[in-house]
Amino acid sequence: KMTEEGAAPVRADGLPGVGMPGGQSWTSNWLTFDNSYFKIMADRWANSDLLKLETDKCLFVDNSFKQHALVYKDDQDAFFADYSLAHEKLSNLGAKFSPEEGIILDVILETKDQA
Repeated sequence: KMTEEGAAPVRADGLPGVGMPGGQSWTSNWLTFDNSYFKIMADRWANSDLLKLETDKCLFVDNSFKQHALVYKDDQDAFFADYSLAHEKLSNLGAKFSPEEGIILDVILETKDQA
């Protein structure tokens, strides 16, 4: 683990670990599916304990993303409707495996147990 003594490079602050954002949530109620992510990302003064990456912030900077993010911030039903359609579409695309026959976990587990 990167958090174990000596496993991570020395940080300027002397603390263990890699010193990168992590272990944070994007929202306060991270087990609730709602539009709070968009509300938080739109508010630059929102709770600083929440994770806000540059890639998240771009939703309200880039005009092609911003038009959608603003709608989702203000209209949870619109977010749910669009999310539902996108989720269904992605789920129905299927999966492409390499190898084509896929990976059989039972064989991998049996091989691992024999080692």
